Amino acid sequence: MNMTNSKSSQSRPSSPRLVKAGTAFKKGSGSGFLIHRHNWKPRYLVLTLDALLYFDHQDGHLKGSVDLSDVYDTLALEIMPKDCHKTGHSAASEWRLRINTPSRQFVMAASCERDMREWVEALLSVFRANERRRSDTNRRQKATSSAASSQWTTNHPQVLCGTTMTF
Repeated sequence: MNMTNSKSSQSRPSSPRLVKAGTAFKKGSGSGFLIHRHNWKPRYLVLTLDALLYFDHQDGHLKGSVDLSDVYDTLALEIMPKDCHKTGHSAASEWRLRINTPSRQFVMAASCERDMREWVEALLSVFRANERRRSDTNRRQKATSSAASSQWTTNHPQVLCGTTMTF
C-alpha cells in the first residue's frame, strides 16, 4: 500500500488553519477486552494550529484528536530511534515520532523518511507558533498590568514602591 502524501491525499479540509494533512500510522492504545495490542493503524491525519485530528481514512469519520494548543516546547516532539528490526507486514514503525502533550502521548509513524521529516517540520512550526502566541499574550498581559499599575499609582500618589505613606 502506498502511503505517500500525494496531492489527492492532502485535500481534505480547506481550513485557513490547516498546516498539513496526509496518511500516516497511529499506534494503537492497547485497549481491548482480553488482548492489549499496540498495533499500527493507517490514519488520515490533519494538522491545524490547535490540534492533530485523525480519521479512519481521508473521507472517513473522526477517530480522535490531540490538543496541541498548549504545546510550545520543541522538546515535546521526539524522533524515535530504529530500535528493533521490522517484523511482520506492517509498513509502519520504522519512521516514528512521539508527541508529548500535557495530557497524553501520541505515537505515529510515517511510511518513509521524507514523510517523517515533513511531519516533523509541520509539527515544529505549530509548536513555534504556539510559543509566539504565548509570548505575545504574556507581553500584552505585562503591558496591561504595568499600565494599570501606573494608572493606579498616578491616581493614588500616597502609595510608593509598595509602602503606604500616611499624611
